[in-house]
Amino acid sequence: MLATAILAYVWLGKLSYEFSQINDEVSENIFLPEGFSLALGLMTGVRAWPVVILGQLYLGHDQHLPWTLNLLTSLANTVVMVMGVSCLRLAHFRISIERSLDYLLLILVEAIILQPISRILGSFILWLHGNHPHPAWHDFIDFTNFWMLEQATCQVSITTLLLAYYGRWRRGLHIQYLVELTALSALAGWSGWFLMHAEGHWLSLLHIISTAYLGTLLMASRLGLAGAMTGNIILLIFTQYAMHNNDSPFVQLGDARAQLEFINLLVVGVMLSSGFFSTLLRERDDQAQLLHAMAHQDVLTRLYNRRHFYQYGEHLLAQLRRHTHAEASMIAMDLDHFKNINDRYGHAVGDQVLQAFSEILHQELREIDLAARLGGEEFAIIIDGAGAPEQVALRLQQALQHKIALFPGLPEFTFSAGTTRVLAHDRSIDDTFKRADDSLYRAKRAGRNQIICAEAISSPEFNL
Repeated sequence: MLATAILAYVWLGKLSYEFSQINDEVSENIFLPEGFSLALGLMTGVRAWPVVILGQLYLGHDQHLPWTLNLLTSLANTVVMVMGVSCLRLAHFRISIERSLDYLLLILVEAIILQPISRILGSFILWLHGNHPHPAWHDFIDFTNFWMLEQATCQVSITTLLLAYYGRWRRGLHIQYLVELTALSALAGWSGWFLMHAEGHWLSLLHIISTAYLGTLLMASRLGLAGAMTGNIILLIFTQYAMHNNDSPFVQLGDARAQLEFINLLVVGVMLSSGFFSTLLRERDDQAQLLHAMAHQDVLTRLYNRRHFYQYGEHLLAQLRRHTHAEASMIAMDLDHFKNINDRYGHAVGDQVLQAFSEILHQELREIDLAARLGGEEFAIIIDGAGAPEQVALRLQQALQHKIALFPGLPEFTFSAGTTRVLAHDRSIDDTFKRADDSLYRAKRAGRNQIICAEAISSPEFNL
């Protein structure tokens, strides 16, 4: 892992040195490993410092720097990484970048703190070695200089790209996502090549930048932050290529070199706004998921609530009426003497009992079964498919007896249950629940910690 990170750092450094030979171009003197090391530091902590030290020492040796200058440069880059990680952690930055605020924090730390410090340290080291005139320190704290935001934008894109893919990898990179990413990246690359080589007076700089902007927004809307940052890197590559290729129509259109600051401003705007766009979309999706969960789930137990239970039950009942061979059943349950638990141990312990019981339901039931907390200590289960519901209830009772010891500090408790079949001729799922609830009431009257099946009540063998 360490060797791989060092190789990546070195490769990005060599790429940066290639770019730095281009004077007066977009993103001149951008040091790509700075964004890489910041992302690595945010993911692994300041333990990433060996990567920066060793990677920079190799780059300096490759550039034939004096060993003292090489060592000081490596230490300076390490200081910048550590300061960036520390500042962002103090600001409660989330590496998942799930809020637009996280993206804004990354931009501010890069532009206002890390870029000035990096330039100050670099100029000071060169001055010590007599390779640079006495630094004009006021130039480094002049936040009106556009270069701070321009160069920070590239670093932010590299850092955000790595963090976004790291988050995607942890959540699972699905085949569909990879296919869309590959297709859209290829489309963006082909579009960039076409625009950079197109002939004719009908093209302008605004045509090219507008197309690039729409492309990055498309990738952001389809693929989230990772897609937006991928589009940004593709845009940066093609812009860099076009700006140092004198034969490119991009340079010839409107005397692009004379409009360098204008082009820089457009590129920075595209790159930053696409990132904000993707984070705002994610915030909207997260809020929608939260509202859905609040509408359908019980907050305390993470089980479904009464509303969702009845909605799902009506849907299932409609399926049974359409498919005569389909089967389903229901279990109504109450925790025994739950009021006594609250009175004796307090409501906090009572909540823990509810959560412990819910955890057992999560573990023991199948994914196709639905468990809900209807209110208080009342629970219900809908079992989709054939099978004896009383056997499911018995298995839950046995699981509760065996697993109660896994919840230290909780009093022992039991539950009573009433079961029934979901019948296609039921007028509504409420009819089904009433049968199960009547059986539950009988189980409680029979001494609690009992399971009674509604269909067995009318059986001659049944005795209350």
